[in-house]
Amino acid sequence: MTEGIERIVVNTSTWITLSICGQVSLLERLYTDVYIPARVREEIMAGGKQGIGVKELETSRWLKIERGSLLSPAGKNVCQNI
Repeated sequence: MTEGIERIVVNTSTWITLSICGQVSLLERLYTDVYIPARVREEIMAGGKQGIGVKELETSRWLKIERGSLLSPAGKNVCQNI
C-alpha cells in the first residue's frame, strides 16, 4: 500500500490507461479501498462489451462503485484522487 493512503477514487482516464497496460490489478495491490464513481462506470460501460476497460470493470470484484458523494459530512474528501 502507498504510504498514508488507503482509499482512492479512480477516474475514467486512470482506469482506461491501466486497462490498456493490463495493470488495473495494481490498484487492488496498492490500496485497501478503490472507488469508482457511478458516472465514471457509466462512461466506461458506454464503450460496449468491446470498449477499453469494460472487461476489467466487470471482473474487478474488489472495486467499489460509489453512487453517492465521496465527501465526508464535514465536506472533506474521503479519498485521495489520482
